[in-house]
Amino acid sequence: MAKTWGDVFNAAKRRGEDPSYAAFLADEWEKRKKPMTEKQPIKESRPFGALAFLPGLVKVAQAHGYALTVHGSLCRDFDFVAVPWTEDARPAEELAEALRARCGGIPDGKEVEPVAKPHGRLCWKFHLGGGPYVDLSVMPLKP
Repeated sequence: MAKTWGDVFNAAKRRGEDPSYAAFLADEWEKRKKPMTEKQPIKESRPFGALAFLPGLVKVAQAHGYALTVHGSLCRDFDFVAVPWTEDARPAEELAEALRARCGGIPDGKEVEPVAKPHGRLCWKFHLGGGPYVDLSVMPLKP
């Protein structure tokens, strides 16, 4: 399990993924960080480093018949939305477990089972260690 963003970068390298992509995203994060001006600032956990997982996660989603996209502000967590893309897409639970295993995530104790969301989405959360977590929403298969 990744403990630092350097670990994320090195893990991507070991898996044969392009580590320059992870480096680029880390640089972009540093450039875009701005002081928070809200009364209760959001604790930033630097989830851009988790984007090093993205190419591998996209491959896993495609192998299960889904398209995977990034959603949200990337301030506290790393939001993914998986959309069934092929006629033979696998069940949402199978996809969620495969994605969790791919990035080494630890299931949130409260949300081992998916949480139902509007429009039939199922949602899982799993932690990457050191603060950031993945918030995965999977759209339902057609009935």
